Amino acid sequence: MKRAAFTWTSVSGWVGLPEADFAPDLVLYFGSRFILADHHVFDALKERFPQTIVLGASGGGQIHRGGIIDDGVTGLALKFEHSTIR
Repeated sequence: MKRAAFTWTSVSGWVGLPEADFAPDLVLYFGSRFILADHHVFDALKERFPQTIVLGASGGGQIHRGGIIDDGVTGLALKFEHSTIR
């Protein structure tokens, strides 16, 4: 399995988001309900990875690399070697 962790905040934008040539099978992301309400995160991820299943959920503080992001998004792009996602 290959993976890439990423974040988004209004200050730094996308950090760690894989390039479009990385074709994950699944992208999971978590953010505050206020940030997720206008759909820009989902739209940006679907634009970057149009063939990928993208799932998001709201949370009350997202954990990323030992810290907590309150006003942003954390995510994980996953590419499975021997599994198929449908």
